[in-house]
Amino acid sequence: MRLMYFLFLLFTANSFALEKTNVTANWAEQYIKQNHPSLMVDSQFDHVLSVYYFGQYGNRSLLGLERVRGENYEQFFTILVFEDTHLLGYYENILSFPSTINEQGEVGFPYGISGEIKEIGESMNLNAAEFGDLCQTQAHVTQCFTWQAAAYKNLK
Repeated sequence: MRLMYFLFLLFTANSFALEKTNVTANWAEQYIKQNHPSLMVDSQFDHVLSVYYFGQYGNRSLLGLERVRGENYEQFFTILVFEDTHLLGYYENILSFPSTINEQGEVGFPYGISGEIKEIGESMNLNAAEFGDLCQTQAHVTQCFTWQAAAYKNLK
């Protein structure tokens, strides 16, 4: 009986600890609404507002915010980088969401769309000490998106 009680306490404690440190799409949506509402300005006019979890590397997580707006149902993609439960920053209105994160933390994008950091000419990497501007090329047209560093805020 004591063993069962101990296992129950251990499981409960581990579950609680995981809930506090794991970044999920639902958690991120609440975080954005409370701490960075500028990312959701006029969201009442969006046809779709979705948050996606793409994965993690170490203690960093990559999430996406998709907004579908206007008469032509135009898509707007923002990717957000969290370290534990702290938003490090984001790239707003990029061409495409990522498709992979490899074992070294390198972020890949769908076929036909590149994703390189302008300052170093290499793929975006979640393990980077600093994030620079993200340049994406599609059909021989390159657009660069500024890294928006976020002020530290923690969702309680």
